[in-house]
Amino acid sequence: MIKLGILGTGKIVQELLPHLDQIPLAQVSLLSTEHSRERAQALVEQYHLHAYFVDYNELLASDVNTIYVALPNHLHFAFAKHALQHGKHVICEKPMTSNVKELKTLIQIAKQNGVMLLEAMTLYHLPAYQAMRCALASVEPVKLVSFNYSQYSSRYDAFRQGMTPPVFDCEKSGGALMDINVYNIHAMIGLFGKPQRVQYHANITRGIDTSGILVCEYPDFQAVCVGAKDCASKQQSVIEGETATISIEGPLSCMTRFEVQHHNGTNEVYADRDAPYRMVPEFLSFVRILENADQTACDRLMQYSLMAAEVLEEARKSAGISFPCDKQ
Repeated sequence: MIKLGILGTGKIVQELLPHLDQIPLAQVSLLSTEHSRERAQALVEQYHLHAYFVDYNELLASDVNTIYVALPNHLHFAFAKHALQHGKHVICEKPMTSNVKELKTLIQIAKQNGVMLLEAMTLYHLPAYQAMRCALASVEPVKLVSFNYSQYSSRYDAFRQGMTPPVFDCEKSGGALMDINVYNIHAMIGLFGKPQRVQYHANITRGIDTSGILVCEYPDFQAVCVGAKDCASKQQSVIEGETATISIEGPLSCMTRFEVQHHNGTNEVYADRDAPYRMVPEFLSFVRILENADQTACDRLMQYSLMAAEVLEEARKSAGISFPCDKQ
């Protein structure tokens, strides 16, 4: 059984905790900073968790066997590395690392220690996304793809006033590409593989992209991934083919519905009316992979993560966006 240690007490963790009763875990512990000790204690009591820690080494010395890294982007690598070196499986929030070099290092450490490394990318595990992958056959050959995730950030006003929240901080691997467009990139890679070339056209303020359009070239079609934290839209994504079009309303990361519009006038709608909270399917998958030591499934997901990391890094460089870890 999985004994999970969750790193962090922020928004993503607080979204997950109410749904833990749907995931078969033996126990759950939290790691917080000293500053967040009271919050961690309150969460442990509210959700009947096993324990909380403020010392990472103490958590790793406990009987937890899996670490979930839900910290700001720039901390993913160091905390995941430490856990892997202690023989713990690691589930890491997206983006798993800030660049390709860091990810390849983690992959090697995981292999050396006989543990698994997984990226918490929700969409691969959503029934609607899996059904859409099957529906592609009715659209092919694909000609144009447009994925959009534009969501005005609650922290953008502070950024405009001169403050630097982590999500808009180059020093902390922030930006719209890494925080929000990463979902579009994974969705694209999961359906079509890695593009031949990418070019990121970004709106950059104080060295960080607040929004942008990623243009991706495939052998037989073109794709764009639009991600924004400084504006908002209807968030409609479209896959256009010679015989039909697939339309998705809302973010791909939590999709429950899509429509196939055939050029002969017929339509088909897929709707997952009983869809659980978006993080539940991925954690159910992770539990199955870890408990069954399913290295094949782990490696398949890691190939997606590695391709996404390569696209993210190439995109950043094309837009002149550099992180401190790129120089190490």
